[in-house]
Amino acid sequence: VQRALRQLESDGLIAVERQLIRILDRPALAALAE
Repeated sequence: VQRALRQLESDGLIAVERQLIRILDRPALAALAE
């Protein structure tokens, strides 16, 4: 169960990072995200 929660947490963080990248639209951030 903890592993699943951790996976959801990391997925959520990734989603937030992607939203920030879209808002800022900075190529450097996009490169870091990949």
